Amino acid sequence: MMLENILAKTGAHPETLLEHTLSVVEKWKAVRARYQPVIQDDKFWEESLISVVFHDFGKIADNFQHGVLKGIYGYRHEFLSGMYLFASRHKYYSENPLPLFAVFGHHKALTNDLFLKEVFELSVNAEIIQEFLEEVNHILGEIYGKTYKGRDVSKYIEKAGLKRLKDDYQHRVWRSMDGLKRPDRKRYIFYKAILHISDWLASGHQLLSKGIDYNKTSLKASILAKINHENNLKGKEQLAAISYKIFQQKSLIAGHVLAIAPTGSGKTEASLLWASQKAAHERIIYLLPTRVTSNAIYTRLLQYFDQQEVAVVH
Repeated sequence: MMLENILAKTGAHPETLLEHTLSVVEKWKAVRARYQPVIQDDKFWEESLISVVFHDFGKIADNFQHGVLKGIYGYRHEFLSGMYLFASRHKYYSENPLPLFAVFGHHKALTNDLFLKEVFELSVNAEIIQEFLEEVNHILGEIYGKTYKGRDVSKYIEKAGLKRLKDDYQHRVWRSMDGLKRPDRKRYIFYKAILHISDWLASGHQLLSKGIDYNKTSLKASILAKINHENNLKGKEQLAAISYKIFQQKSLIAGHVLAIAPTGSGKTEASLLWASQKAAHERIIYLLPTRVTSNAIYTRLLQYFDQQEVAVVH
């Protein structure tokens, strides 16, 4: 089987394209299991799986394989990945471009000139592509009992050449961006995020994180420990218990909360109490207007949560 010799990456953790693809699919399964109750759309998940399966397809090209052995990546593989998908089902992806855009944009922000500077000799092996498509059908058959509906367009890809493919991207693929509305953008973000998460977990050989799970009782214990530590209280001096303020207790509702209170009155704790209602895997995003205040709240939250659970992003 020639596909087994096609590399996805070298270095400390070398992997073949097939190994990496299968690993990403396994991570995708875990992501789907978690978020399917949120995104209850079978068509979405089927299209997402196609994006995941084909996201690194472009690495199958001969010039990429020649380069990867030397640690040189000659071109953006996601260009060929996306163009093969588009050519294999051009009518469908012209009308439903969002999962295709996730493939094109899974490394860099998607723009109409993203691949304009690409210069390479395109060479693909039709036999290896056929083996890859057989694996694709095996994956889809196992999960959805279906086969991939697209045509094998490897001969077209090689015959078309780089210039034609870049023209097609600019004038046919990118044109599909016209008329996209806000719901489309949200759906695209979901396709892209799921591909990113699955790819990152597979590349890092990690499991899907469990997230932060806490409640009002465990939060109160953390606040108590913080107060005792900040006031250097030891032994019998330590406070044995605390109570939430009335406005903090009133913050524990399912809807939106607007809290207006002086600095130092406990609004942060009220917001954390409100956020404790989230599902374990959901994130908390705490927004502040300046770098200084963001750094300060980051340091403060480290007193309530483990360091690996908190990050600051400016």
